[in-house]
Amino acid sequence: MSKLKALTHQYKNDPNPNLVTYKVAYKGSFIGKEDINIYEGDWRQSLTDNPGLNILKFAVSMAFDIVLKVKDVSGFVQWMKLLKPLFERNAPACLWFIKYIHENKDILEKLLLEHPTSDVRMEFSNLLKTTIDVTAKNEESYFFDQDSYLDFSVEKADNAEFPEVKIYRSSVVRFMQYFFGDLLDTKVRENWRRYDEYFECLKDFTASSFLATSFMIQRQEAILRILEFIMNNKVPFSSSKTKMGQGNFEHPKINQTLDLLCYLVRSTYTSGIDGLNEYPDTSVFQGDGDDHKLSLPPSDVTFLLKKECLNELISLCGEDNSEDTKTTMARLLTHLSWGDNNVSQFFISTMIDYIKKQVSTISNTSSGQPKLPAVLDVAFKIVTAFMKM
Repeated sequence: MSKLKALTHQYKNDPNPNLVTYKVAYKGSFIGKEDINIYEGDWRQSLTDNPGLNILKFAVSMAFDIVLKVKDVSGFVQWMKLLKPLFERNAPACLWFIKYIHENKDILEKLLLEHPTSDVRMEFSNLLKTTIDVTAKNEESYFFDQDSYLDFSVEKADNAEFPEVKIYRSSVVRFMQYFFGDLLDTKVRENWRRYDEYFECLKDFTASSFLATSFMIQRQEAILRILEFIMNNKVPFSSSKTKMGQGNFEHPKINQTLDLLCYLVRSTYTSGIDGLNEYPDTSVFQGDGDDHKLSLPPSDVTFLLKKECLNELISLCGEDNSEDTKTTMARLLTHLSWGDNNVSQFFISTMIDYIKKQVSTISNTSSGQPKLPAVLDVAFKIVTAFMKM
């Protein structure tokens, strides 16, 4: 701890410390045991050769033991707050952290999703966001580059060739394939009451650069997958994935997932924008040139324009009943309908039909003067905000 405090003191007082710059050309970033191990080979010599990196490796290992073995929550929180500014100034340490967490998925799951203390999840997510952001910026020059290798572990017929496997060179891209892949489909669903910090990390990465947004929309089908996640196995989606919620009384919060869905949709270039040759105020990349145009995938449009999806989104917004959620929903609808009268009419007619159906249901089940629930108040406000934009 004394060495960490001394290193922190150096960073605060030396305006030009002899450290790795924020943007470095860090090649050869494939996961390997020599990169993952806390110390490899003669660790004493390694510590002498690169003290900053190796002290941070050791500190991370100690921090994880503090919270997972010793169960010292306050000690872990303090340690994370001390480590975050140190990682911000050490790009190789950030790269190592991404690889280490990718290899040790159980630690990621326990600290980001499963731990009952919100401060633990929050401080761990803050460090994770920092390391992803620094590493992604350093890997911009080869963000989508791929290399290939032959998979000798696969059994093959005589005279047949071993299959070729392609892999992204970027360690952040490889990590996000898991983070937004298997982790979302399994552990995030299982821990739906504690997934706030997960979606904060996901939104932070998505909004960090055009490359990151492009990766999420074009390579990961993020719009469709987030919509499917929000729909939670309801029609038109049906799957064997874990259903979130507790009966009809408790459902996953929609504020963060809707905010991410809205950001992804607002990052796209729609046919309406192309027809008007004008961007709405909701657009993320307006005026950034042709190289920043991300077309909205047709398959995404198909599901976004289904009545079942729109009705469910309105219903969930009603349960959340916050001004931010209403505004987010209105901005989502505005971007999709911009310059397209057919889509605008579809949204308005669908919401009016939804309101009529809810009013009819209340009238048939209530005696006296029915009190309109929050979902109808939200629906009215979404329509009003949508028509004003």
